[in-house]
Parts: sequence; structure tokens; C-alpha cells
Amino acid sequence: MDEDSFASCSSERQRALWLALTHELRAPVEVTIVAADDDGARVEFGGAPGRIAATELDIAGAPAPARFVGQRVQALVLEPAARPVALSRRAYINLSWSAGSTGLALDPLLLELRALTPALGDGVCQLLAALMAGGRRSGIAVALAEFLPLQAPPDIRAVLLGWSRYPARELRVGALQLDDRWLGQSRRMPIWIKDGPGPHDGCFTRGDTREDLLALGRGPSGFVCFRRDAQRVHPGITQIDGWTHSSSPGETLESLLRGR
Repeated sequence: MDEDSFASCSSERQRALWLALTHELRAPVEVTIVAADDDGARVEFGGAPGRIAATELDIAGAPAPARFVGQRVQALVLEPAARPVALSRRAYINLSWSAGSTGLALDPLLLELRALTPALGDGVCQLLAALMAGGRRSGIAVALAEFLPLQAPPDIRAVLLGWSRYPARELRVGALQLDDRWLGQSRRMPIWIKDGPGPHDGCFTRGDTREDLLALGRGPSGFVCFRRDAQRVHPGITQIDGWTHSSSPGETLESLLRGR
């Protein structure tokens, strides 16, 4: 378990996303069993409370849960939305046996996303949670694959990682409507042809193909896009309405999602 990243989550949405990702990954967490009764054990992990039912403490059940008190054991998250979180040591044992000498194979993109969770705003966490609710993607879309190798700020990196694993189908969070169909629109965005003062500093030209934008979807002022150069994705977002830029300086994805 990446206890440091979970303990660093400061909001309920961050913690909920971290737990959902841990459940999705089937990644073990190390818990300390602090108390027990006939129904199971009360545990703590990363500063959060959890519970393991008596039937989930061992392969054959646990007729005496109290014998586990004080132990640190590995467990899997069964119900990330439950409070306290429901875990299972038995599921972890079964998974370890089935993995054998090869060990557990955990998705590296989702592991990276989980590590980023403490740096994310609540709006981005809500967007990622909504993405995860739609089911897994069979393959990474070409437009997303081209952006993944680039350096990016944590919030943009997190969206790229999550979107690469979960498709978006008319997904609305705050003022953003995220949809896979806009990915194909990215290369057909208008091209900037003048940069400087004057009455035509918002001009674009039609007909060219551009590679520096990734269109997430629609916002209140048009297409919402990430911008890139050869090595990195730029901070913030750009909104394009028709043939003009409409983004405000310093506009971020978090501010768009939370209506600020």
C-alpha cells in the first residue's frame, strides 16, 4: 500500500478516489487490527478506519477474531464507498496464491494516477470518479496515447491517465461535457496565424491540421482543450469557440469544473 499518498489525501473526494482506484487495481493495503468482536475486526490504515468481517479474516473464517488484534496484515478493499471501508484478508490470500511466484500485476497507469490523487482538486477527483463509473476502455485512443509520454501538471496528467483507461460518453461534470467523440476534433481545430496586438490578433485559418491540442469536450465558451509543445502539456485549459480563443488567463480545469 502506498500509505503516504493516502495519508496525504486532505479531502473526502481525494480519499474516495484513492480507495476506488485501490479497489480497481486490486492492490493490497497494509492494515493494523486494533480491536475485534464476534463479527470481525476493526482496523486502521493510513489514518483511516476500516473493518474486516470475521468470515474475511482467514481462508477458513476466523472463529476467534480477537487473536488477530495487534497484527499488521495485508488486505484488499472490498467496498471502497462503505464507512468504515470494508476489507478482506481472505481475498488477499486467495489473490496471492493465484498470482504465485510472478507476483501481483498492477496497472502502472492507474498506480501513477493513485499517487497523484493528493495533489488533485475536488473537481478533478469528481471527474475521474465519474469516468471510472463508465467501465474500462478496451484500448487507448490514439490522441490520448500521443499526449501520455509528455510532462504535464498533476491535474492534467491525472485526467490523461484516467481517460486513457476509461472512456467518456456524454459525461457531464460541472460546466464540462467530456466525450470521446471530441478526440477526433483535436486535429481539426483552427490554426493560430497572428500573435500580437491589433484588431486581428484572434484570427485563425481553416484547412490545416494541428497537433498541439487535445479536445476534451464542450464548455460554456466552446471546445475545452489541453495545449502541448514537443515536450510538455501546458498548464491550464484553452477554450475555442468557432474561430476565436475565449479562454481567460490562468483558467484551469479545476476552476471550470467547480464553476469558479
